[in-house]
Amino acid sequence: MEEMMTGGNMGGAIRVGDTVRRAAAEWNPTVQRLLGHLRDRGLTWVPHPLGTDEYGRDTVSYLPGVVPQYPLPAWVWSREVLIDAGAHLAHLHQASLGFDVSGAVWQSAVRQPAEVICHNDFAPYNMVFTDGRLSGCHRLGHGLARPPVVGRGVPRLPAGAVGGPEQRRRH
Repeated sequence: MEEMMTGGNMGGAIRVGDTVRRAAAEWNPTVQRLLGHLRDRGLTWVPHPLGTDEYGRDTVSYLPGVVPQYPLPAWVWSREVLIDAGAHLAHLHQASLGFDVSGAVWQSAVRQPAEVICHNDFAPYNMVFTDGRLSGCHRLGHGLARPPVVGRGVPRLPAGAVGGPEQRRRH
């Protein structure tokens, strides 16, 4: 049975049992290789690459848990989630080193210098949580294939959040 999934900003994801599928795109083989590379380097929180299904759709494993939707719940801005997100992002960037980009096809133009491969939308609506802790990121392998870019971004926090702008000014 196929079930349309909600969330994120890409749309079009379909859950089939323990898999998630999306329409074929020219960058899918690169994303499949990237997911394999990341998992080989210890990222157990990204989907398993599963190739394509009988309809040619990109297929990865389903990551169980809660994916927050708008309006985002207050707990996604907690100190623990922020620390988890930073640690996961650092692990992603470290694990992306050494990925062979020769022949890679990306969703948008490559920017230089290409030091690490970034998620480019590492936001609560693209994260999976178990018991209030970050346990996965499902959009990296579905629709957010982006070129290697220098990872310099910092998650934005709403006013009043732990580590938000007014708290940073106080410390």
